[in-house]
Amino acid sequence: MTFQLDTSGDIDGKRWDDLTPFAQGYIKAMLTSLLVERQADSKGQTLSEKWAAFSDLAPETLARTIADCEALESRFETRPNDSATGRRFYIHRQEGDFAAFPPLTVQLSDDGKVRFQ
Repeated sequence: MTFQLDTSGDIDGKRWDDLTPFAQGYIKAMLTSLLVERQADSKGQTLSEKWAAFSDLAPETLARTIADCEALESRFETRPNDSATGRRFYIHRQEGDFAAFPPLTVQLSDDGKVRFQ
């Protein structure tokens, strides 16, 4: 099954389209790792999968994500404003490639919201 991010809804009034493409790429990379539910048949073949959606982000998770993206973008003479660069930032961060941005533990909390531990 192919990952398809549900970008509907809002978080404290902030919608997906309000985010920069850089932040969108970062969030999409982060949520790709949060498979919420998988249904399979008796042979183990995947019938359906459900990933965390944009609206599942806790407000503080979104706020930190935006702040971290802005902090990294500000280090560049020409600010990168594309989703591919945001995606690479998340991946390299999780690999420990940025001393100023240590890896994060991303989890789905008991209230169904995506939070950093």
